This record gives sequence, C-alpha cells and structure tokens, in this order.
Amino acid sequence: MLNVNEEQIMTCIRLSADYQIQYLKNHSSRYDELTMDVLGVLQDIKHTGLSFKQVLVLPFVFLLITAFLLFTISIIPFMVFLDFIDRFKAIKKLRQNKRLSASDYDGSLNDLWYQFGVNKRHPNGERIEVLQHWITVLYPITTVNSLNINSLLEATYTRQYETRKRMKVTCVLFTDALDNVVEDISNDFPLYVD
Repeated sequence: MLNVNEEQIMTCIRLSADYQIQYLKNHSSRYDELTMDVLGVLQDIKHTGLSFKQVLVLPFVFLLITAFLLFTISIIPFMVFLDFIDRFKAIKKLRQNKRLSASDYDGSLNDLWYQFGVNKRHPNGERIEVLQHWITVLYPITTVNSLNINSLLEATYTRQYETRKRMKVTCVLFTDALDNVVEDISNDFPLYVD
C-alpha cells in the first residue's frame, strides 16, 4: 500500500474540478442537443426520387420546417437561460468539492475517481489526461512509468471484445472501460491516507 497525504488528494480533486468547470464553461449540453435535433430534421429530408404527390406536399413540408425552426429560435433564449442556471449550479457544486478535505476520503483510487473524477459524459481523451495527472500526483515515479493507460484501455477493450465473441451476441453492455482501468490500477496499487 502506498501512503498518500491530504495535499495529494486535494490536488487530484482540484485538477478534476478545474477541468470540469472549464468544460462546463465551454460546452452547453442543452444547446448541443438542440443543434443536433434541428440538424437531424434537416438531414433526414430526401430530395431525390419524389413522386408527383410528394412534390405537391413539399411546400407544406417546408412551411412546417420553417415553423419548427421559428419555434426553435423563439425558445433559444429560454433554453440559454435554463442552461446558464444549470451550469451555474454545477460549477458551484464543483467549487464546493474543491474545498473538501482528505478526511472526507478513506478509500482507494477507484473510490476517489468515482467521487471526484471526470465522468464518462466528457471526452475520453481528456478523461485519460486527467487520470494520468492523478496517477502522477498520487504514485511514485516508478509506478507512473510502469503504468500505460492506453495499453490498459486496449487490454480492457480486448477483454470486452473476447467476452462479446464468446457469448456470440452483438449487444453486451459493459461498464466504462476507463472506469475498469481505474479499478484495476486501484487493485494493483492500493492507497491509504496518512
């Protein structure tokens, strides 16, 4: 077991919270979903191979699409306001997490990642980067050099593929691969607090 002090844990919590705050400031889940919905409607329209009846209905379809777009545009300020409130609450919560002490933590790397880590709603590459920073902070340099997150992820993906193949099904739900890697690291290199 590796001895971890309160400052190391707080550094990890701050790294994760800072990343998530920055991500929330730059990304709006509501706006992204709305954009994809509107673009999806416009991309689903087929313009070729139309019959005579479909051509006659086409002006009404365009009127409906225009009405939908006008409705969407009219609710955007309300959506932006709701999004602002949601982001404000999330950022406030993350800032409160930054003030927690290591005495609030008494578990493993897996527990720490589950409570304060970057969840799977964020891009995987950035989650890997945050985890790599955590490992650099929490573990000695020899352990850091021996751990390769990408190869551990590849091994996890391979295990999942082999399981899917062995079961002879196409749809098997697994837990997040990066969360599995964190659990493996946590089991192989346990931590304890001073």
